[in-house]
Amino acid sequence: MESSDALLARLRESGCDACVLRIGEGDYGCEEPPRDPPVWLLVLTREGEKLSRELPESRLRELELKEGALCRLADLHR
Repeated sequence: MESSDALLARLRESGCDACVLRIGEGDYGCEEPPRDPPVWLLVLTREGEKLSRELPESRLRELELKEGALCRLADLHR
């Protein structure tokens, strides 16, 4: 993963306002996960702030997000 400074520079050069730092899946133990389980994202904003977001797994796939991907914060809502 790039350094925070490199990610911020890349963000400021792009039309995006966030970068996905980490993606986490829910832990359901022995329970079956919901139909469209939520995933947790840690994102870095253009201003250097780290935010936590949760969105359905289907939305993650739709946006083709992975760690290091640039995106718009507005797209990270259900």
